[in-house]
Amino acid sequence: MNPQEKNPQVALLMRLIVAAVLIYIGIMQFVAMTQGGNAAFSILFGLLFIGVGGWFVFYAFKSFRRDKDEKGSGEDSGETEEKK
Repeated sequence: MNPQEKNPQVALLMRLIVAAVLIYIGIMQFVAMTQGGNAAFSILFGLLFIGVGGWFVFYAFKSFRRDKDEKGSGEDSGETEEKK
């Protein structure tokens, strides 16, 4: 059995933590730019990390909703078969 199937909330939490770290690193790139770093390098990697972190948040919620819908529809179909 896949560990994600046991507790999808834990998988969502782990994905959100990774996304938060990526977004934080991206923001820190912009902070480094204001402190005198290479502006083009900081902007490029800042946007890259923020974009990947944002995509990771989107994917985490999309995956969580899909798993929740599949689990809910599976339980409903089992109940209707038992009633017949």
